[in-house]
Amino acid sequence: MKTHYLSKSKILSGLQCSKRLYLEVHHPELIEEDTGLERRFNIGNLVGEIAQKLIPGGKLIEYDSGLSQAIKKTRQILESSPLTPIFEATFSHGGVLVRSDIFHRGDKGYRLVEVKSSTSVKDYHITDCAVQAWVIESLGYPLERVELAHIDNTFVYQGDGNYQGLFYHEDLTDGILPIKGQIPGWITSLQSMLAGDLPEIGLGAQCHDPFDCPFLSHCSPEPAEYPVTILPYGRSVIDDLLSEGVEDVRDIPIGRLTNLRHEKVRRVTISGIPESDTEIRTYLKSIPYPRYYLDFETLGTPIPIWTGTRPYQAYLPFQ
Repeated sequence: MKTHYLSKSKILSGLQCSKRLYLEVHHPELIEEDTGLERRFNIGNLVGEIAQKLIPGGKLIEYDSGLSQAIKKTRQILESSPLTPIFEATFSHGGVLVRSDIFHRGDKGYRLVEVKSSTSVKDYHITDCAVQAWVIESLGYPLERVELAHIDNTFVYQGDGNYQGLFYHEDLTDGILPIKGQIPGWITSLQSMLAGDLPEIGLGAQCHDPFDCPFLSHCSPEPAEYPVTILPYGRSVIDDLLSEGVEDVRDIPIGRLTNLRHEKVRRVTISGIPESDTEIRTYLKSIPYPRYYLDFETLGTPIPIWTGTRPYQAYLPFQ
């Protein structure tokens, strides 16, 4: 059986949906373009760079020369300069590759810090850290503490590039213990799956939880004319409908929707007749001509750039 290298992200993909991982490995050309992916990637890089600047004297493991060189460089620093913090420390064990955001020596062992741009710990963050810890400890590097550094949304930027206090460090050392023991089984199961045929898995909640699947169009090659995904702010309802086999708004049974806005979308989609609230019609009629309409959006980023602002504060207007 051919063995495929599994990164922590691939393991997370496989846990979300084995079909997703199979397509990632065997048919990456089917990945649909995500217009927001580059932006999220750049934000993640910026957050990582800020976290690195808060730890002086660290060494960054570049990946330009490939996996083997990154692993070799990590080992060399750990042997020759064990007190030096390492950014993107690279390890491989049991067919699993991990790159750790921050890895440095503690009092009784090593400390592993995973940096995220979210403002809280998610379930998949714990799995992410557990996979890293399993690989690192299997190589003989004892971990005294595993942390997740996420954005502290109470932080207020004081200017001058000072981001001390931007991150809140959550201790996950105990939280990952129940997960680490499951990892060898996951690896065996995922490798076996990858060596077989494409898993037959239909649409469901796993298509969006915890991430939107990049193969969604492939799994539904004939999209509905009015997909249920047009329901505003209805992620859980959408997932439930898809799991029930309802893909088109017009096929939603009468009485199935409890949200009044969702029900209006269903009703108007079927009838084709626009509906507006009485209050809105009355208000618009009261406004004399000429009328001008201005619409703008706001953007909040995890790294505040203006003095006195917080992470993700919606203070950047744009059109």
